[in-house]
Amino acid sequence: MMKMISQDNASQPISDEHLDRMKDDSHRLIRELSTVEMDKYGRCKLFLHDSSKIEFYKLEQEQIDRFLDIVKKYGKIFVHLIQNLKSESVIQRIETDHVIGGIDFQMTRSIRKSGNSNVVCISYARNMFTPENILLGAVILGIGALAEKFKAKRQEWDPEGIDSFRMTMLDDVSAFAHFLQKDRFVSKLIRNYHENYSSIEMLLQKVQSKMNYGKIGRNYLKLIEFLQIWKYWDKILSGGGTLDIKLRDFMDNLKQHDLYEMWLFYKILDSYGEMKQKKKRRNCAGHKGLTGQVRSLMKSGLQFHR
Repeated sequence: MMKMISQDNASQPISDEHLDRMKDDSHRLIRELSTVEMDKYGRCKLFLHDSSKIEFYKLEQEQIDRFLDIVKKYGKIFVHLIQNLKSESVIQRIETDHVIGGIDFQMTRSIRKSGNSNVVCISYARNMFTPENILLGAVILGIGALAEKFKAKRQEWDPEGIDSFRMTMLDDVSAFAHFLQKDRFVSKLIRNYHENYSSIEMLLQKVQSKMNYGKIGRNYLKLIEFLQIWKYWDKILSGGGTLDIKLRDFMDNLKQHDLYEMWLFYKILDSYGEMKQKKKRRNCAGHKGLTGQVRSLMKSGLQFHR
């Protein structure tokens, strides 16, 4: 049993052993007493005693079904875009000893002032690395990665291991994405994405800027439509951790006195008997007045013995 010490030892820190026990206790009680709010994409929110919000993702069969449905709906569009990739014309200036195409007279005069006898020529090249094309490559990469993540997390959505149908469908999606990635243009787009971007959000900003100026081809509008849905799945792929991970991270970042107050709050709440948090964000059944009780206890100078 944890022992309390007096105000005389108030400066004494909580031992690592007691901190770990407090975290384990708090984790268990929060899971038992709190209510999780979840939307259709599996995005979950859990509100703590002080209205701190824990956001995480929960994998369930319904999420996988929605994922499979959108891949089925938009899969043909990806194939069509790959077969009809649009490129942009890019001006290149080349310094050479003979004329190739048009001449940039201003730059040629500039280099000749230094005694250089070359000419600067203008040529036009096709650039396939447009934001919308790179975004297409990134989405195809993400679809395959998310299918693999769902398969790796099977224990969460199929704890008994009997859902062979969804596993087969995920295998098909993974194989489809891998097949598209083998296209020589798509593989270059994915490589460019890895080299120049850290997230899809950066690309979305560029695409949206082009859309504002009407510079996105009609063929890509379905891709943009898909992205309004995909951004939720991308968050699952890029970070979302489970409740256990998020809650542990949250507690690890608390100062000792904040962790102590949270632990004490839930211990007092647990002593009131069986109850459950209401869905209303800022109030929990039985929570009223308990934070005040915790703070009163804190003011008494009670701390843990090392």
